[in-house]
Amino acid sequence: MEEPILIGYHATDIECVEPIEQEGFKPSISYDNITQWLGKGIYFFEDLYYAVEWTIIGIKSIEIHNYDDLCNYAAIFKVGIDSINYEIIDFSSPIGYSIYLELISKLKEKYSKRKYQHIIQKGDANIIRVLEKLEEKEKVPYLSNFDVICATYPKIINRKSKRNKKGDFITDIQKQICVKNSNAIINKENVALRDKTIENLFELIMNNRRQIHGKQPRVN
Repeated sequence: MEEPILIGYHATDIECVEPIEQEGFKPSISYDNITQWLGKGIYFFEDLYYAVEWTIIGIKSIEIHNYDDLCNYAAIFKVGIDSINYEIIDFSSPIGYSIYLELISKLKEKYSKRKYQHIIQKGDANIIRVLEKLEEKEKVPYLSNFDVICATYPKIINRKSKRNKKGDFITDIQKQICVKNSNAIINKENVALRDKTIENLFELIMNNRRQIHGKQPRVN
């Protein structure tokens, strides 16, 4: 049975708290293939771990070196997203991926074989960006058929993640939630960062990053 509310976590600079509380979230727009993998929208993480990590590596106005820095300069919002009255697609699910392949087939119809191969080879983020541009140009709904788009990505959080693992579990994955229609956000809460759960996550993240970099990393 489908859950009526999808939970997401949005990490940001503490200076953005008041504008978000008063005016709501503003969509992010990316002009490259590195950030905003799912195109234009308001971004959330399904897992609180990755929201805390983003505050460490994503905030450019201050370097986060310790837990006090996190509490003083960062903020995380927890939101509920209405999954009953709004159209949500998860491109990592079997049904969602089949729909994604149908969208890709539209590109094959629109572009030459050479151009199509170039678009595909640059990856999913580029494919979605091209679909957005095509939609703007033709005024035909491709991605805008969906109020929320989700996808899951592999994420290396420690050195062991680079090795083949025994067992059946798929570990270290990051689900991103891109809200295209802000009306789908039905509530928001400013998460208290001075909390034992957040502190534990912070220490885990910093430890994982030390394992990757071999030393205390420069975090921005």
